[in-house]
Amino acid sequence: MQISWEFLYGNYFYGQAITESFLASMISRLDHIVEYFGRTIDETLISEDFIKCMGQRLDILIEFVGHTLDDNLIGHLENHHASGSSGCSGYLWLHLAGLNFRI
Repeated sequence: MQISWEFLYGNYFYGQAITESFLASMISRLDHIVEYFGRTIDETLISEDFIKCMGQRLDILIEFVGHTLDDNLIGHLENHHASGSSGCSGYLWLHLAGLNFRI
């Protein structure tokens, strides 16, 4: 199964510029979710594979600093960066995006 980037069409992501502060905010959210290691959130097990997959998504997005999350970029991600584990839920990214963490 392939990683889907469809979650980027969600309200928090779509149209958002990929900036250092945007990425720092997402890293903060990932750091928070690590506290739930071994537990299940929204039917997603927070495991080593899950955290690795989420980190890989961030690593890919770092390559696009200065770009905007729009149809063109999401299409590019789907076409060229969708291989690998499907172990991390885009839905959970959307859920995390809505949480207000301090960085």
